[in-house]
Amino acid sequence: MKDLYGNLPIQGIIQTTKFELNKHSNNTVSIDQTIYMLKTILKQNYFQYNKQLFQPQKGIAMCSPISNTMAEVYLQYLKETYVKQWLDSKEIVYYKQYVDDVLVIYDKNKTNEQVILHQINNIDNNVQSEMSTVENNTINYLDISIHRNNIDISIYRKPTSTDTTIQLSSNHPYEHKIVVFTYNIHRMIPLPITEESKQEEWKAILAIAKINGYPVNTINNLKTRLIAKKQKQQQNLTTISHDKKWVTFTYFNLNIAFRATNTTQQQQLTEKTD
Repeated sequence: MKDLYGNLPIQGIIQTTKFELNKHSNNTVSIDQTIYMLKTILKQNYFQYNKQLFQPQKGIAMCSPISNTMAEVYLQYLKETYVKQWLDSKEIVYYKQYVDDVLVIYDKNKTNEQVILHQINNIDNNVQSEMSTVENNTINYLDISIHRNNIDISIYRKPTSTDTTIQLSSNHPYEHKIVVFTYNIHRMIPLPITEESKQEEWKAILAIAKINGYPVNTINNLKTRLIAKKQKQQQNLTTISHDKKWVTFTYFNLNIAFRATNTTQQQQLTEKTD
């Protein structure tokens, strides 16, 4: 979907939300209060440019905590109202959506990709989609590539992605620097990809580490720990009793602070001692 957040109709979101609330509640006072608050929040979409204030006629703020939920409410309404009939008729046999990315599998004996695109773009003039089709028996969806032969999958990186991450020598907290490798390894381990694809992904992770100054041993040890943690979690799942016991704990209102240990002062002290 093209420029989703900037094109969603505010009035359409409000009407859809009110419709969904009325389906699940008879408390008109609560619904009216919720809609009033929603209107107030969604109208705070103005911005400043070149010392002038602007307010778009449509669209919701991308950085607002409520935007993800409101976009999902509106898109789910469109799906239930329009897409459901294509699923019932088996023209579309599979439809999955993640925010503004949609994966569709259709019956080519009943329809084709151009008809589907035309139908989807006719639902709402504000929500327009672009189409990516299968190339060389492969289609990319989110961060995976789906291969038609045997329905194999592999990890996909966009052409615009780079191998740049926080350098090891940076003064960022170590937890911040290592998180990108934790994420990539976490993604690689559970995916049902071929052994060849796993090896290619592992080489890519090690290449990123090398470029940004991380020792190979550090990344290897991280992988070993994450695999062991995953295996332990799976073992615990098989041994957990179905008899759940609930206990209460006293609530303590404590402030949490994070302190970086890799500071400029610490580095200067280390250099002096060396």
